[in-house]
Amino acid sequence: MILSSNSYAYGDRFTPDDIFELYSDKKTESNILLYFKGLGTGLVWANGDLRHHGKSELFCRPRDKSFTSEDWFRIYRQEYFRNKEIWDSMQYPAPGWILLEGLKTDYPCN
Repeated sequence: MILSSNSYAYGDRFTPDDIFELYSDKKTESNILLYFKGLGTGLVWANGDLRHHGKSELFCRPRDKSFTSEDWFRIYRQEYFRNKEIWDSMQYPAPGWILLEGLKTDYPCN
């Protein structure tokens, strides 16, 4: 991601508070949403590959459901606050892990 003249990528070295702060800033909000769209899309592709190879899926969203960038961020945020104590006990909880746990909670495979 490029912001001003600085180039950096969001990732595992950002705390949830850092992410929420960047999301609340109009200058960086779209970068955070793009980041979460990438995370969510990657998890959907990985899940589809598991299904294609006859393995258990990690989460089971309805096949006709698609997500916007805001949806991915909302799932991340809900999971973070649902288990805030656990996530805050880690120095840098991986955003993809938080999102995946939220997807597993919201869309369990029965």
